[in-house]
Amino acid sequence: MKLFVLAFCFLLPASGLELKPGVPIYLAAGESEPVRRAVKDLQRDLKTVLGADSAVIDKLNSGPAIVILGPASGLQKLRHPAVKERESHAVFARGPQVVLQGADTRGTIYAI
Repeated sequence: MKLFVLAFCFLLPASGLELKPGVPIYLAAGESEPVRRAVKDLQRDLKTVLGADSAVIDKLNSGPAIVILGPASGLQKLRHPAVKERESHAVFARGPQVVLQGADTRGTIYAI
């Protein structure tokens, strides 16, 4: 089995990206049940750490958000082209958004 893991680290200034309590989580309507379960776990963890519920949204705007890019997501402009091998994933910042991208279902769960 070939395992390909990709991670990106960005140095941000002190005034850079910040996840605030209640940050929304974008999830495409067609994502699989295993990815949805991982997002529920993420919601639970964010509430524990940040102290507020994070709503799951299916329409993305340009504001702060956690963006889940799985197989069902059509947001090609946010995808990193290197994430294409089986189970590959990446976590990176795009403006005010944190992108959790997977090449397939398992890669998406690993990113989350």
